[in-house]
Amino acid sequence: FPETKETRLTLELMVPKQERSGDPMEIDVRSTFGASRPVQLRLRPDGTLLAVSAGGGTTEAGSAPAGQWIKVRIDADAGAGTYSLTVNGRPAVLNAPFVEEAANLQRIVFRTGAYRGIGGQKYIVVETDRPNALPTSYFVRGVATGR
Repeated sequence: FPETKETRLTLELMVPKQERSGDPMEIDVRSTFGASRPVQLRLRPDGTLLAVSAGGGTTEAGSAPAGQWIKVRIDADAGAGTYSLTVNGRPAVLNAPFVEEAANLQRIVFRTGAYRGIGGQKYIVVETDRPNALPTSYFVRGVATGR
């Protein structure tokens, strides 16, 4: 999405009925070039959505049984360095400090597997980039940005 100081992202997430193990899907709102990850969420295979805090801990933000959609809204403000999270129409996180500092916001990233420090102007070494041993499926729909 275009570089901005403030944004509202809406999206829906679902764990298919057959998934119950494997890696979580991680969702990051990132700065320009993806160098900073100010907002970090994790959707576990059991359908629990976690918000990562600035200290590295997590807060359960919501959940849904496999096969049901979770509606997520992220309101992020780089000027204030905070974000709020609404899950299924209910406030889950209010004005939490960014996990990592960011002067602006420009990207949303979806991935499974641990964050590998790729972003900014770092590149993947193709010979060392290997898929996860236990692939996990997730569905994402209705991604929209704006204010």
